[in-house]
Amino acid sequence: RACAADVYSTIRMVRDNEMTGAAKRDYKNILVNQLNNIGDVLLATSAITLIRQAYPDARITLLAVPRVAVVFKGHPLVNEVLPIAYQS
Repeated sequence: RACAADVYSTIRMVRDNEMTGAAKRDYKNILVNQLNNIGDVLLATSAITLIRQAYPDARITLLAVPRVAVVFKGHPLVNEVLPIAYQS
């Protein structure tokens, strides 16, 4: 199973599962996307910690603009960081 969500959705997903006691899905790959600004780094850091605690065996990949991607390079809880130049 795989899951893709922005930072806000990820935090809500993990929090809601913990609060409701809902059955946790067995995600193997999780993509956190829409990391566009440095402010997203603050939220993402908390979200990544929650994700890793909830899904210790999942592969976590971040999709981020290059200036944000460098912040997560080598992050111990992240398996892969994919820099992407979004175009409008």
